[in-house]
Amino acid sequence: MTAAPIRPLRLRFPSSPAVLAVVRVAIGKFCDVLGFDCPTISGIVLSVDEALTNIIRHAYKGDENHGIEVELSAREGGGLRVSLRDYGPGLRTDQLPVRPAEVLTPGGLGLQIIRHYMDRVDYRPAQGGGTLLVMEKDMTPDNERKENMNPKPPQSSIRSVRKVGPDTVVEAVGDIDLRSSQDFQQALLAVAEEKPRRIVVDLSAVPYMDSSGVASLVKLLSRARKVGATLHLAGLNERVRSIFEITRLERVFDIRSTAQEALEAP
Repeated sequence: MTAAPIRPLRLRFPSSPAVLAVVRVAIGKFCDVLGFDCPTISGIVLSVDEALTNIIRHAYKGDENHGIEVELSAREGGGLRVSLRDYGPGLRTDQLPVRPAEVLTPGGLGLQIIRHYMDRVDYRPAQGGGTLLVMEKDMTPDNERKENMNPKPPQSSIRSVRKVGPDTVVEAVGDIDLRSSQDFQQALLAVAEEKPRRIVVDLSAVPYMDSSGVASLVKLLSRARKVGATLHLAGLNERVRSIFEITRLERVFDIRSTAQEALEAP
């Protein structure tokens, strides 16, 4: 008896950051059914999340009263095809922000991440207006499933802010994405305004971070330098650290294994 073909999954939802966590889970489950391994699923989920974030920010300018359509389908011969449709102003590929690796700016991180993880990325005008983004990921022996993905529910982004002598340790927690990054950023900038000697952001309890979260840390680094503070990141898991490596920001940030190590750094 042959297995039934996997039918496409079609989603339509409002252009609100609040729905992104739900969409991430749906994408992860679909990729799991296709047979991708956990690290590959993480990259696919992050890529789609970045693309949706770009739609909300750039196509719709943050207006939550628009629609986004996503179709996930199995490619013939194995792999995944993702189609994202928006109804905003048409956007050419050369209009998309791309951040040079050597420049310390938050813009363009998302597209850089998408092109790293996906095998093919194609932006085209959609019939009837808007933009259609098609991304594909091939199935190879190296990315076949070995374990199931286990998405974690979203949490608030700041667990605590504590003083350690002249230093301040910020403990972050939960997914830091487009929905939570604004509050995360404001909390970090408020810490910088107190002008501590050093700021340590402990990310050991952050399972997922997208470019919105990274951009918040880039802004914190700029603010810290202006007020004469040093910034240290600590406890990054492999998934979160990979974003800094993809964007080459590990060369810019001081990254330590633990918050204690960061506090003892010269």
